[in-house]
Order: sequence, then C-alpha cells, then structure tokens
Amino acid sequence: MMKTIAKAALAGGLLLSTVAAAQAGEDAWYVTGAGGVSLFNDADSTSGGATITGSYDPGFAFVAGGGRQFDFGLRVEGEVGYRQASVDNIKLGAGGGTLQAEGNVSALSFMVNGLYDFNNIGYDLGPKFKPYVGAGVGFANVSANNVKALNTTILDDSDVVFAYQAIGGISYLVGPKTTMFLEYRYFATTDPSLSGAGGGTVKSEFQSNNIMIGARYAF
Repeated sequence: MMKTIAKAALAGGLLLSTVAAAQAGEDAWYVTGAGGVSLFNDADSTSGGATITGSYDPGFAFVAGGGRQFDFGLRVEGEVGYRQASVDNIKLGAGGGTLQAEGNVSALSFMVNGLYDFNNIGYDLGPKFKPYVGAGVGFANVSANNVKALNTTILDDSDVVFAYQAIGGISYLVGPKTTMFLEYRYFATTDPSLSGAGGGTVKSEFQSNNIMIGARYAF
C-alpha cells in the first residue's frame, strides 16, 4: 500500500511540474540541507522459502543538495542522502519467536527531485509561508551492516537498487535568500538482494518515514 501511495505521489509531482501558476518567487539557484529522525518500517526478508521480519529502533537521516527554483513555483534539484537505523529484533516467521538483534541497516541515496511551492492554497498563511509537495527518483546503496542474532552474523552485505520518495512540507522565508523548512519524506527502494552469512540470497525490503528540518539558501 505504501509503495502504491509513493508511486501515486510521484506521478502527481511530475504533473505539477508542468503547471504554470501565479508568481511564487524569483528564478535562482540554491543549495539546501536537512536532517532529522528516520523511522524504518518493519522489513520482511525471504531466503529459501523462509521469512524473517526485522524491526528497528528510531534512526537518523540527512540530505544535502542543490538546484534551481523558477518563478512559477517549480524547483528541480539533485540530492545526496543518508539514512541509518539500528536493528532491534528479528521475528522468525509465523509463531517462530522473536530474537534480540544488533547491527544496523543504512541507505546512501542519490536522487533527482521535482518540487512545487504553492503560492495560494485557498487561505492565507502569510507571505513568508509556503506549503510544497514533491517527489524524487534515483538509486540507493542499501547496506545491512553486521546484523547479528544469538551472536551469529545473519547479514553483512549491500546492494544498489532503484529508489523513490514522496515529499511534503512547509517553508518559511527568514531572509531575502534564506528559507527554513519542516518536511515529511516517505523514502523506499525496490527490494535489495543480499548474500546471507550462511550462503544463499536474501531478498529484503527497505521503506522509511522521515521527519526533517532544514534550510535553503538562494544565490
């Protein structure tokens, strides 16, 4: 379901990129950065017909990039991001019990995003506030880093896979060229294929919900 929502948001973001609206700001190049908390969804991993489910502690995320903003509201940017969370426990199939685990899972991503700043959404938030939505596509190196249970390494491998995200937030103009923002990002990838410590291939999942605070500087 979440993957379907993300793909729909991506289509909406691409549609918005073709819409010309009222003046929303000046044409300018910009740099941007943000950081915050990353909440990884429980991930099912399958190998040889068996399924285990990993749960995670709250993690962290940060992104940095740059792009171009246009006077009709569209922004296009390139971005590098990193997300990491520690593994909390592993559930062994249906009725198989739960094991405490250690290690972490991370994703280093390279994305191209399209975003749209709304100048008028039907009620006035003030001239310095602007809600926005967007979406991005790219690729990510998803890594399971020395994931262990019962002092035995289960996964320690990585895979490069297709990545996508949906973005929504609100920005506040704090100066002529500086904007602060608060945003939510749903970030996910296609299933990475990892080499299990005991041999064989493990197909896993990667989905995360990210709450981030950041800044953007135009020049």
